[in-house]
Amino acid sequence: MKRIVRLTESDLTRIVKRVINEQMFFGTGGGMKLGTPELDTPMFNHDMTGKCLTYKSSAELTLELFGKLSRITEQSSKTFINEQWQRDNDGPLGYWKILYNTLKAGGIGVKWEVANDPVKSTFMYWGPWVISKDINKNGGWPVSFTSTDKKLWLFKFSGGKYAGQPLATANLESKNIGTKFNLGVWGKLTAAIATPQFNKLSISKPKTTVTGQTNQLDKTIQSWILRLNNSMKGLGSSNDLTKVLSEIKTKEQMSSVLNAYNKKFGKTLYEDLSGEYTISWDTIWGMVKRFNYGKSIGTCKKYATQTYNA
Repeated sequence: MKRIVRLTESDLTRIVKRVINEQMFFGTGGGMKLGTPELDTPMFNHDMTGKCLTYKSSAELTLELFGKLSRITEQSSKTFINEQWQRDNDGPLGYWKILYNTLKAGGIGVKWEVANDPVKSTFMYWGPWVISKDINKNGGWPVSFTSTDKKLWLFKFSGGKYAGQPLATANLESKNIGTKFNLGVWGKLTAAIATPQFNKLSISKPKTTVTGQTNQLDKTIQSWILRLNNSMKGLGSSNDLTKVLSEIKTKEQMSSVLNAYNKKFGKTLYEDLSGEYTISWDTIWGMVKRFNYGKSIGTCKKYATQTYNA
């Protein structure tokens, strides 16, 4: 008499592990091909109820991975903004609050963007001055001064960020002027007084090299997306598409490439790759699947209900 027994997830896991161990000892024979794009991601990622009937294609895997990667930049940015102002046990905005209190104590009438709320406020301001919570603002120049002639002068804290120092040593580095500015002194000047001084210093002490926190990264990302686009147009070096994909080392870099490509060309990299006939999706997935560490993407598209005959 045939009896149908429904297996639990632990039963299936035990059976699969046994099969894999046997394959490793005796060889795979005519079974599954380990190392192919369809099977490289471990099958234990899934809450399985049976064996896989249909596997995702390399194109589908690439599309899903690109979608996840494109969201990393935004998520990382939100986390990083809090980390920028972390101070020991004071929480993620410790230095953000200390800077505000230091300015107040120094006689500067600083205000939060959102009244009495340093958490919701993305910047603090007074008169012509604004300090952004995100130190990557304006390409790494988060402190700004708007002059009476409508020029926007950009600054950043010496050392890259504010670290709790008193106003007497809270110095700013200018993007355009080759000298440092003390925030406690210049922060008390009106726009009418400071504007002609900034204009004069920009002529007498111009900055010969302009550097920002993300400039080098921006140049690298822009170079990559241009090479990718030119490669699909038949321009530039041969095989440059695969060369660029091999040069991208981290999932954060890949995330920036995907977002920058979309922003510059008005369409996704995936869309352009879909019309590229000189390279297969298997090859593309083989190069980008390394960014799937953490096993966030499974390879099975459709499972069958598993039964066991006893």
